[in-house]
Amino acid sequence: MIRWVLIAPVICFLWGCMPIHAPDEDEKGSLSLSIDVSREISVTDARMLSAVFGKDEPDKIIYRLFTLNLPWTLGDTTRFDRITIAPPGDVSYSKKYFPTGKNDSLTIMIPDRNETPPDESSDFTLYLQGIRITGRSLIRSVFFVGGRGSFNIRPLRCTARYLLWDNNRNHPVHWGTIRTGARLFSTRCDWVDLLYEFCASLVKHTPFEKPQPYRSTSDLDSYEPRLKHCKLKW
Repeated sequence: MIRWVLIAPVICFLWGCMPIHAPDEDEKGSLSLSIDVSREISVTDARMLSAVFGKDEPDKIIYRLFTLNLPWTLGDTTRFDRITIAPPGDVSYSKKYFPTGKNDSLTIMIPDRNETPPDESSDFTLYLQGIRITGRSLIRSVFFVGGRGSFNIRPLRCTARYLLWDNNRNHPVHWGTIRTGARLFSTRCDWVDLLYEFCASLVKHTPFEKPQPYRSTSDLDSYEPRLKHCKLKW
């Protein structure tokens, strides 16, 4: 088992970023992570998803998007060597409150005291809850081209609550709220870019962050050729 030492708090842009336990630099070992994605998902406008994912229930689309793609995007942005999605099971959850400031706290549903983690073979479990895809009209125009028409520009933003739990110590080590930047989403690459930003935010300024930054899909040379670089699983 890897020994862990407490490091000092660091300031970061995540809401509720807390001190975490870091791996001992003198010891070597692999780190495994299990991801428990809650089905507590909301989308303000299903039309924001249809261009890429087709017509289906929005919560099912986002759940599938995260469970299929988080393992490899987290693998690119973190020091975890083995990343899996926790299998569904009959685990009882209860509300727990984690401080994010002097008078604020974050609510996370975690397994009851006598329950085992969804995948107890992993060193850590990432509880991901309250995923919300929002979008509001930035520009609305009415025009006449062979008749009357209109269009909306709706930047999207993804927010979620998270908790990283040390299964070996049976103790929380890191928690907070993620808010990705607002942008337009019209291709598969846009969603890959969002997932990378989401995953990088989870470990920003922590010992679990890989030293080399990820390469955003927006850095690729041109719009059309970059589509073949998108590894989005669906």
